[in-house]
Amino acid sequence: MPAMFRLRFVFDGEVMIDREVRAVEARISDPSPAWPAVVQAFRTIVRRAFDTEGRSTPAPWPQLAPRTQRQRQLLGYGAAHPILRRSGELFGSITGGGGGFVESTKDRLAIGTADPVFWFHQSRLPRRRIPRRAMVNFTPDDRTELSRPVLNFVMGRDPNAARRPAAS
Repeated sequence: MPAMFRLRFVFDGEVMIDREVRAVEARISDPSPAWPAVVQAFRTIVRRAFDTEGRSTPAPWPQLAPRTQRQRQLLGYGAAHPILRRSGELFGSITGGGGGFVESTKDRLAIGTADPVFWFHQSRLPRRRIPRRAMVNFTPDDRTELSRPVLNFVMGRDPNAARRPAAS
């Protein structure tokens, strides 16, 4: 028989909540059915970082240097924007458009890219000229969005379940 957890709230003799949560242990040991929803949340968060040029992250991206803007114009791109989206390869590699990877097992999920431009900008190593522009830099709300599918699955809910609206 699967492990069972019982949640019971009694107030002034009245049972307010009485729930049995069955098979939590089995779901905790293999949360992989939640991985597609985690990948989707990750890609949405990273797309938002690109779309806002890092303003949706804890560290907005520095603007391009005047020299870089002149170079971009000579190459036929917009001078100042969009940052980090000159060819689209970097964006695609980390948001599911090709060139990236998703690897998973029953207890591990890895999402990434081998693109050296990503690793340069993501790195915290000291730099002289080109500033850091981290595409994967999560806010507390982002962390919640990434963990929600796993928590929903473990509790027996659909990993894709929508978040309840906040009480007003």
